[in-house]
Amino acid sequence: RGAWTFMTSGPIYLSMSSSALPNVSCVRAEATDINETAKTLTHKVYVKLRHDDLSEWILKHASYTPTKVSGQGRVLAFTSTDKDTGAVTRYSFALKTPDCAVVIKTRDIQGRTRSPGLVGSTELWVNDRFFKKDLAACYQQFFELCKCNRNVTRYDVNECRNLYKYPEENQESC
Repeated sequence: RGAWTFMTSGPIYLSMSSSALPNVSCVRAEATDINETAKTLTHKVYVKLRHDDLSEWILKHASYTPTKVSGQGRVLAFTSTDKDTGAVTRYSFALKTPDCAVVIKTRDIQGRTRSPGLVGSTELWVNDRFFKKDLAACYQQFFELCKCNRNVTRYDVNECRNLYKYPEENQESC
């Protein structure tokens, strides 16, 4: 029941974040290229963007490598490297249940002229089982860790759950 299990549990959705993603209405990630021995995986990441009354989907691919593993072999943190920019993102799992994960995300964007250094956020990710349970503990842990006084960006998970068609073109790597 660790980070690996959650990341490979089927579609997962960004529910809340301590920092806003401009024009994003929802994010869905699905595991592909799973290597259970090495605990590596790739996510197809579907992002729905809104511009005024128009919306569009973009598809990205994110590959994850474990960077911190417990003595019992459970993954506690992953990294992902953006193939285009070289930016490294670290995902540390503060809470992992079969239904949700609270992730502390830091991204090293050195080399980018507009905002050098580390940028961080706290995110609540959920999967389909999340909708069948009372998960006050997930929300409580998220708000305790983000220290954001309930001033968060909420994403419309249902918008990503109920779509019948996802884009296969306009692919980007992240």
